[in-house]
Amino acid sequence: MGKNQKKIVKRDTKARARAFITKDSLIAEAVEKYPEIAPALLEAGVACVGCHISHFETLEQGLSGHGGYSEKQVSKIVKMLNELVLLERGKGAKVNK
Repeated sequence: MGKNQKKIVKRDTKARARAFITKDSLIAEAVEKYPEIAPALLEAGVACVGCHISHFETLEQGLSGHGGYSEKQVSKIVKMLNELVLLERGKGAKVNK
């Protein structure tokens, strides 16, 4: 593999490992940017994906407040949301977070 190819592979690997969504992401911004996560959030009990409060509420606040999830569970759900984004967008890689 040539030097340029190694750089491309390294850059692509870093991009795949990066988290698109964090627990501090605002619900409205996350859903607007990644609409494929809306059904998963609804299933998790975060019914406010489309309400006006979602512009001010983070995923962590929504999941713990509306879904009753612990901090550890919130982290797992956020990781799952990131994996969903990668799968839906054809990347098929695991998120390292």
